[in-house]
Amino acid sequence: MKAVMQTAKQNAEVLKTLKLHIGMSLSAETTEDNSLDLQIRIAEIEAEFQKMLKAIAADNVEAFDEEKAKALMDEKAKLQIQLANSKNYMKKVLIIVRLHTIILSSIS
Repeated sequence: MKAVMQTAKQNAEVLKTLKLHIGMSLSAETTEDNSLDLQIRIAEIEAEFQKMLKAIAADNVEAFDEEKAKALMDEKAKLQIQLANSKNYMKKVLIIVRLHTIILSSIS
């Protein structure tokens, strides 16, 4: 980031190009931050799965719904990937905010 700031002060075109590339990357991704919803659903899945495990007793092992357990774990895995992507998106947004700050400080 320090190198970007130095370059920005010397050549605003380089900074504009970098900003454009990051912006194009962001436009290809979702712009909605639903990370809290994802975290809540992951917690719900985990609670439901734990409830299923606690319901198992030695005399009713066959009653465990393996298909439901697999579906829950598959959904959880997908949500965790979405959550990771959401965090990456937010990092890119922060980079753009920093670039705007650099531009404004170099203009002043």
